[in-house]
Formats: sequence, C-alpha cells, structure tokens
Amino acid sequence: MSDPVRGLRRREFLATSLAAVSATALGACGGDEEPARRVDVVVVGAGMAGLGAARALQDGGLDVLVLEAGERIGGRVHTDRGWEDMPVDLGASWIHGRDGNPLTALARDADVETAVFDVGGEQGDGTVVVYDGDGERVPEATLERLERDVERFYDLAEEEGDPRAAVGDVLAAGIEAYGVPADRARELRLSLTALAEDHGATLAQLSLGEMLAEGDFPGPQLVVPDGLDRLAGALARDLRVVLRSPVRRIDRSAGGVVVHTPSGRTRAAFAVLTPSIGVLAAGAIRLPEGLPAAHARALRRLRLGRYEKVVLRFEEAFWDDVDLIARRTRPGAPFSAFFNLDRVGDAPALMALNGGGAARALAGLPPAQRVARAVAALRTIHGAGMPEPVGVRTTDWARDPLTRGAYSYAPAGAGPADRRALGRPVGGRLWIAGEATHPRRSATVHGALLEGRRAAREILALSG
Repeated sequence: MSDPVRGLRRREFLATSLAAVSATALGACGGDEEPARRVDVVVVGAGMAGLGAARALQDGGLDVLVLEAGERIGGRVHTDRGWEDMPVDLGASWIHGRDGNPLTALARDADVETAVFDVGGEQGDGTVVVYDGDGERVPEATLERLERDVERFYDLAEEEGDPRAAVGDVLAAGIEAYGVPADRARELRLSLTALAEDHGATLAQLSLGEMLAEGDFPGPQLVVPDGLDRLAGALARDLRVVLRSPVRRIDRSAGGVVVHTPSGRTRAAFAVLTPSIGVLAAGAIRLPEGLPAAHARALRRLRLGRYEKVVLRFEEAFWDDVDLIARRTRPGAPFSAFFNLDRVGDAPALMALNGGGAARALAGLPPAQRVARAVAALRTIHGAGMPEPVGVRTTDWARDPLTRGAYSYAPAGAGPADRRALGRPVGGRLWIAGEATHPRRSATVHGALLEGRRAAREILALSG
C-alpha cells in the first residue's frame, strides 16, 4: 500500500497537519492563552545538533523556529571572549579528526581558520611530557612500557571482553587471569583511569564497548583559534532563533505538536528535541504523552559524564614547550593533564581538563579553590617559586541546569543500541537528536551535528 503522505505536496501536508493540531490539541492548552504561532518545525535547543537540524530543514524549504532556553547559541560549545586577545573554549574544544569531518567542511565554507592541536582525541600525535607525583619526569622507557601494557589490554579486551561489562571489572578479571604483577597492575589501572576520564566516567562506570569504540574521523585533531563558537554562528546565520525561551512542555498528537514556553505556544507539524540527556532525564521538559518504552529505557541507561576545565593565564610561559603536560599520581586525582594553549594561541595559558572521578573530586568547590588546586599541582613540577596566574577561567557544567553535565557515555549494560533507540522518531512527530543518539560518534561535536542533520533528513523525507 502506498504511503498517503507521499501523495501530498510538502506544503499541503504541513497545512493539513497544522489544522489537525488545532482540532486535537487546543483543548489541552487552555482557551485563555495568546494565539499560538505556527511553523513547520520547532527545534528545541540551539546547540550544534539543533542548529544543524534547523539549518538543513530551512535549506530544505521548511519554516523553522529554534527555541533556546539560554542566553546564547552553541549549547555545550561555549567560547569565552573576556580576554580580547585569547578566546577560550570552555565547552567543546576540538574537531576530532580532520579528514571527512563535517566540521572541517563547515569551517572551510564559513572561512573559519583551524589549527592542528593533535592531542585532543584517540589518534592524536602531539608532543607530551609526563611527570610523576614528585615532579620528576617519567623516563621514556617507562612510558613505552606503559603504552605496550595498554595496547595489550585493548587487544585482549577486544578478543575476550564483554563490551557491556564495566572496564574496571574486565581489568580486574584480566589482572587475575594473567597474573599481572602488582606494580604493573597499578600502573595499568592509572593509565586506563585517564582514558575513562576522557569519557567523563570512571572505570567502574564506563562500559568496555564505549572505551574500545573509535568515534573520531581520520587525520589530525584540530582547534579553532578564534573559538569553536564561530562554527555555531555559521550554522545559525539567517535562522530564526529565540533566546531565553525555555520549553516547558510538548503536547503531541497524530496531527503534530504544540510547544509551550513561558511566552506562549507554538504549533508545528514536527519537533526536534536536542537538549542534553541530562536535561531530558531530569524531566525539565514535560512530555504528557510520554516516550515509548525503548526511548525511556535508553534514557535511563545512558549517562551524562562529568568534564570540567580550569584555564590559567600567566604573564609568560615557563613550562615545557610541548602540547600536553601530564602528571601520573593516583587514579581519580584532579589536574593530571594541562594542555598548552600557547601552542595555538597568542597568549601563555594552560588548560586543565578533569573528567570522571577527577571532575567529581572538584564538585562543589568554588572557583578559587579549584584554581588553587590547579596551581598546587603545577608547583609539584615547577616549584614553590612558580608565578601566580594573572587570569583564570573555570567551568561547572554539572551544575548548569541547561546541561547538567558534559557529554554522554554508555555505562555498563548500555551500548550503541540504546543510542539508536533514543534517536528513533516518536509517533512520526517528535525526534530526539544530539551527540547521545549517535551510535558511533557520541560525545563529539561532529556527532551532534550529524544527528541533527539526520533528524532533518527524516523530517524532510516525510514532508516532501
């Protein structure tokens, strides 16, 4: 049997849908409100997924409205421009893999300059120096042995491990089965903890499949010296974006959706929901009709990781002229990695990244205490005479009600099937899209952009 939607031209279909919304949902909205706006598609959230969806939908000929709860576009892409000579990306920083990455194409088309900073992902080849807890450099031979141990773990885990098991459980079983000496086991655990923290998780939380997955594109890792938000701005050009417009409720029926904000209602044939899974799981946006069981289950299983930054600016650089300065102390200790922003910018600064247990250790601390701990960590390397920073920036994504964390990870028991389930359309009217719904490229900006575009393609296919 042919699809009746295919027999309608796009505008006829959308007009019919909007009329059905008026007939079926008006009673639920209350008769004393202002008349609702009418558009083809409402996109909730002006992060990279939302902007990517809106851009594709508008380019496809639809009337699109983007509703953003915050005061800026970009979502978890957030560039601080308080220092005129040095934009600082407080959220996402990297284009993970140059070759074939849609962000590379976006930067090229928007004439946005990028720079190689090849220490921000799975395949990075940047320069690194590593210190121990006493501030002594770890010998190269030791680092090579540690790298071989990690590679051996990966090889055995791929061959024998359960991808849905926790990395920590797989590690413990492997140490026992292969009789790994205690000192080697301790060092291996420290190395794998740092890798789990890149996912915003701990070894006890992260699934093996998530750690083994490779979501980067090939080629070097890139950054945008003038700020990654330039890419968000390029996507948003000519889009209708309403800031400070939090969505409180979405009513869904066979005819379409009604989206409620404090300033009124918007009726549409379709909606794309792009807030983080932390926001969705918290119920910040009411969905009276609920989600299908598979969507609800996926939302319960997936987690939003913790990842926080502290940026320290100094009068002049006094540290090693490398891309990354690492410290090996104990699992979960904050400030084990400092990225040298002087390599890609015009000002001497270090950016400390803290994920998983390290981020949790900083939770609740005011910015001044986080900065003090970062400086203390550097002084284990550079001594008590090290200068104080002349400027600082800190983040607290976990406590931001508009994000409630950094990016998603699949904990033990979860996997790509949960991400695919969460991204499936709901009743042919509502889509959830973002980095968390990409089965292979989650926790990346390009994953968010690709998922927004996927939702747009599916809507355009229905309406065209």
